[in-house]
Amino acid sequence: MLMKVTGHSGVGGPAMATIIVAVAAAALFGAYVALVSSGQKTVSTLQLSTSNTSSTAATRSSNTSSTTRVTIVLPSGVGTDSALNFSPANITVVIGVNNTIVWVDRDSSGPHTVTALSVPSGAQIFDSGSSSPMTEGATFEVTLTVAGAYSYTCIFHPWMKGTIVVKQG
Repeated sequence: MLMKVTGHSGVGGPAMATIIVAVAAAALFGAYVALVSSGQKTVSTLQLSTSNTSSTAATRSSNTSSTTRVTIVLPSGVGTDSALNFSPANITVVIGVNNTIVWVDRDSSGPHTVTALSVPSGAQIFDSGSSSPMTEGATFEVTLTVAGAYSYTCIFHPWMKGTIVVKQG
Protein backbone atom coordinates (compact mmCIF):
# COMPACT_ATOMS: atom_id res chain seq x y z
CA MET A 1 0.00 0.00 0.00
CA LEU A 2 1.33 3.44 -0.86
CA MET A 3 0.02 6.56 0.78
CA LYS A 4 0.90 10.16 0.01
CA VAL A 5 -0.09 12.83 2.52
CA THR A 6 0.56 16.55 2.06
CA GLY A 7 0.47 18.94 5.00
CA HIS A 8 2.08 22.04 6.48
CA SER A 9 5.41 22.12 8.29
CA GLY A 10 5.71 24.28 11.39
CA VAL A 11 9.41 24.93 10.79
CA GLY A 12 10.28 28.07 8.83
CA GLY A 13 6.73 29.11 8.03
CA PRO A 14 4.09 27.16 6.14
CA ALA A 15 6.49 25.08 4.04
CA MET A 16 4.73 22.11 2.48
CA ALA A 17 5.94 18.71 3.61
CA THR A 18 5.29 15.50 1.76
CA ILE A 19 5.12 12.19 3.53
CA ILE A 20 5.40 9.05 1.52
CA VAL A 21 4.60 5.89 3.37
CA ALA A 22 5.33 2.54 1.85
CA VAL A 23 3.84 -0.26 3.91
CA ALA A 24 5.00 -3.81 3.37
CA ALA A 25 2.86 -6.77 4.38
CA ALA A 26 5.69 -9.25 4.85
CA ALA A 27 5.61 -11.51 7.91
CA LEU A 28 9.10 -10.62 9.11
CA PHE A 29 9.55 -7.04 7.94
CA GLY A 30 7.71 -3.79 8.48
CA ALA A 31 7.61 -0.45 6.71
CA TYR A 32 9.98 2.15 5.42
CA VAL A 33 8.86 5.73 5.84
CA ALA A 34 10.53 8.60 4.00
CA LEU A 35 9.86 12.14 5.17
CA VAL A 36 10.84 15.01 2.90
CA SER A 37 10.59 18.67 3.90
CA SER A 38 10.75 20.80 0.78
CA GLY A 39 11.35 23.97 2.80
CA GLN A 40 14.67 22.87 4.29
CA LYS A 41 15.62 19.97 2.01
CA THR A 42 15.94 17.73 5.04
CA VAL A 43 15.44 14.05 4.41
CA SER A 44 14.65 11.69 7.22
CA THR A 45 14.12 7.95 6.92
CA LEU A 46 12.48 5.71 9.49
CA GLN A 47 12.74 1.95 9.17
CA LEU A 48 10.44 -0.27 11.20
CA SER A 49 10.94 -3.99 11.45
CA THR A 50 9.30 -6.70 13.47
CA SER A 51 10.64 -10.04 14.60
CA ASN A 52 8.92 -13.32 15.42
CA THR A 53 8.52 -12.15 19.01
CA SER A 54 6.37 -9.21 17.84
CA SER A 55 8.84 -6.65 19.17
CA THR A 56 9.37 -3.57 17.04
CA ALA A 57 12.69 -1.89 16.40
CA ALA A 58 12.99 1.55 14.84
CA THR A 59 16.06 3.06 13.26
CA ARG A 60 16.04 6.71 12.27
CA SER A 61 18.62 8.43 10.12
CA SER A 62 18.71 11.99 8.84
CA ASN A 63 20.81 13.87 6.36
CA THR A 64 20.72 17.21 4.60
CA SER A 65 21.16 15.81 1.12
CA SER A 66 18.42 16.36 -1.44
CA THR A 67 17.99 12.63 -2.13
CA THR A 68 17.56 9.50 -0.07
CA ARG A 69 17.75 5.79 -0.84
CA VAL A 70 14.72 3.53 -0.71
CA THR A 71 15.46 0.04 0.60
CA ILE A 72 13.72 -3.08 -0.67
CA VAL A 73 14.37 -6.28 1.30
CA LEU A 74 14.52 -9.85 0.03
CA PRO A 75 13.21 -11.38 3.29
CA SER A 76 14.40 -14.55 4.94
CA GLY A 77 12.72 -17.59 3.36
CA VAL A 78 11.60 -15.83 0.16
CA GLY A 79 13.52 -18.36 -1.97
CA THR A 80 11.45 -21.27 -0.65
CA ASP A 81 8.14 -19.66 0.38
CA SER A 82 6.05 -18.38 -2.54
CA ALA A 83 3.86 -16.44 -0.10
CA LEU A 84 6.81 -14.05 0.44
CA ASN A 85 8.03 -11.39 -1.99
CA PHE A 86 10.25 -8.33 -2.26
CA SER A 87 9.37 -6.09 0.67
CA PRO A 88 7.85 -3.73 -0.25
CA ALA A 89 6.99 -5.13 -3.68
CA ASN A 90 5.48 -1.94 -5.11
CA ILE A 91 6.86 1.55 -4.54
CA THR A 92 6.60 5.05 -5.96
CA VAL A 93 9.66 7.33 -6.01
CA VAL A 94 10.38 10.86 -7.21
CA ILE A 95 13.39 11.84 -9.34
CA GLY A 96 15.78 13.96 -7.28
CA VAL A 97 14.10 13.04 -4.00
CA ASN A 98 14.30 9.27 -3.45
CA ASN A 99 15.03 7.66 -6.84
CA THR A 100 17.96 5.51 -5.68
CA ILE A 101 16.77 2.02 -4.78
CA VAL A 102 18.83 -0.49 -2.79
CA TRP A 103 17.82 -4.15 -2.62
CA VAL A 104 19.16 -6.01 0.45
CA ASP A 105 19.25 -9.83 0.42
CA ARG A 106 18.37 -11.25 3.87
CA ASP A 107 17.56 -14.73 2.55
CA SER A 108 19.89 -17.68 3.06
CA SER A 109 17.73 -20.17 1.12
CA GLY A 110 19.28 -19.58 -2.29
CA PRO A 111 20.56 -17.17 -4.91
CA HIS A 112 18.52 -14.21 -6.17
CA THR A 113 18.53 -11.58 -8.89
CA VAL A 114 16.88 -8.23 -9.35
CA THR A 115 16.16 -8.28 -13.08
CA ALA A 116 14.13 -5.68 -14.99
CA LEU A 117 11.23 -7.11 -17.00
CA SER A 118 10.12 -3.78 -18.46
CA VAL A 119 11.34 -0.19 -18.28
CA PRO A 120 10.05 3.09 -19.76
CA SER A 121 11.28 4.19 -23.18
CA GLY A 122 14.73 5.75 -22.84
CA ALA A 123 15.51 4.04 -19.52
CA GLN A 124 18.33 1.57 -19.01
CA ILE A 125 17.50 -2.04 -18.14
CA PHE A 126 18.92 -3.13 -14.77
CA ASP A 127 20.04 -6.59 -13.68
CA SER A 128 21.95 -7.62 -10.57
CA GLY A 129 23.41 -10.51 -12.58
CA SER A 130 22.46 -14.15 -12.99
CA SER A 131 26.06 -15.33 -13.52
CA SER A 132 26.95 -13.98 -10.07
CA PRO A 133 23.61 -13.84 -8.22
CA MET A 134 22.93 -12.14 -4.92
CA THR A 135 23.34 -14.16 -1.74
CA GLU A 136 22.49 -13.37 1.88
CA GLY A 137 24.00 -10.03 2.89
CA ALA A 138 24.47 -8.77 -0.68
CA THR A 139 23.06 -5.48 -1.94
CA PHE A 140 22.20 -4.15 -5.38
CA GLU A 141 21.66 -0.46 -6.06
CA VAL A 142 20.21 1.45 -9.01
CA THR A 143 19.30 5.10 -9.55
CA LEU A 144 16.30 5.52 -11.85
CA THR A 145 16.31 8.77 -13.84
CA VAL A 146 13.51 8.24 -16.38
CA ALA A 147 9.90 8.68 -15.24
CA GLY A 148 7.52 5.77 -15.77
CA ALA A 149 6.76 2.24 -14.56
CA TYR A 150 9.49 -0.37 -14.06
CA SER A 151 8.72 -4.04 -13.34
CA TYR A 152 11.29 -6.52 -12.07
CA THR A 153 11.64 -10.12 -10.91
CA CYS A 154 14.05 -12.68 -9.51
CA ILE A 155 14.85 -15.03 -12.39
CA PHE A 156 15.28 -17.97 -9.99
CA HIS A 157 11.94 -17.43 -8.18
CA PRO A 158 9.13 -16.37 -10.56
CA TRP A 159 6.76 -15.46 -7.70
CA MET A 160 9.13 -12.68 -6.71
CA LYS A 161 7.93 -9.62 -8.65
CA GLY A 162 7.95 -5.90 -7.99
CA THR A 163 6.98 -2.59 -9.53
CA ILE A 164 8.57 0.84 -9.20
CA VAL A 165 6.73 3.93 -10.41
CA VAL A 166 9.11 6.84 -10.97
CA LYS A 167 7.64 10.36 -11.05
CA GLN A 168 9.25 13.60 -12.23
CA GLY A 169 10.66 15.74 -9.42
